[in-house]
Amino acid sequence: MTLVELRDMLINRIGWKQPTDSVYTVDASNQVSESGLYFQDEHACVSLDNIYYAMEIENANEAQFNEKLSDLKRQAIILVLTDVFRFSNVRDNILTDRENLFDALISKRMAIIIGELVITSKQSNRTQRITKEYQQKLFFELNGNADSTSARANENFPTFIGLKSRYGFEIEKVKDELDTGKALDSFTHRLPNYLSDDQNAIIYP
Repeated sequence: MTLVELRDMLINRIGWKQPTDSVYTVDASNQVSESGLYFQDEHACVSLDNIYYAMEIENANEAQFNEKLSDLKRQAIILVLTDVFRFSNVRDNILTDRENLFDALISKRMAIIIGELVITSKQSNRTQRITKEYQQKLFFELNGNADSTSARANENFPTFIGLKSRYGFEIEKVKDELDTGKALDSFTHRLPNYLSDDQNAIIYP
């Protein structure tokens, strides 16, 4: 099975929640959640407002907005799979008796995607819906200050493990579950260093 085929099997594991106070309508296919989990529950930055006002398309209509939500799901899942697996094919029964294997990873990866989307959004500067202070706070929550070799580290402040590091830990846990270094040699993949000072850099050991 290819990673794209595995992505399609996971596409409905986590859904988008329809907030009761939102002016945006999430279509039925985007609300489907086989796991009972929703992307908005992972981090406060994962909100329909943040996504809408960070979109490349200004004043997107409902169809365009829902296509963006669908695209974000596909993006998050395939990024998770390429972080876990070194090669493009996996065994067909990989999800047997462990359908939830990738749920935590997909949820965290989505939060990272939305956080970076908000931080780098050009539209947010025009609408003023997302302030510079919020972007800076979000950058810290994504990256944290836990790396003692990082310029972000400050001995006068408590250590904070950023979302990217927590995602990295979860990658390692799933790889251990898959026994990637032993029997399943085709699943070997080295973990990116998500503690880089450059928010966009991924440094491989």
